[in-house]
Amino acid sequence: MNSPVWRNLSEVKNGKAYVVGSQWSFYDPVTLDWLLDEMPKLMMK
Repeated sequence: MNSPVWRNLSEVKNGKAYVVGSQWSFYDPVTLDWLLDEMPKLMMK
């Protein structure tokens, strides 16, 4: 997260990039259903 490439991304500069925990990286049906509820909450912050 401290690399120059990361810091120079326009989304990072504009506060539009989010770092999420490992629970977001599973692709099983239960997790995907959970993501459908949680992702909009994160994006509305």
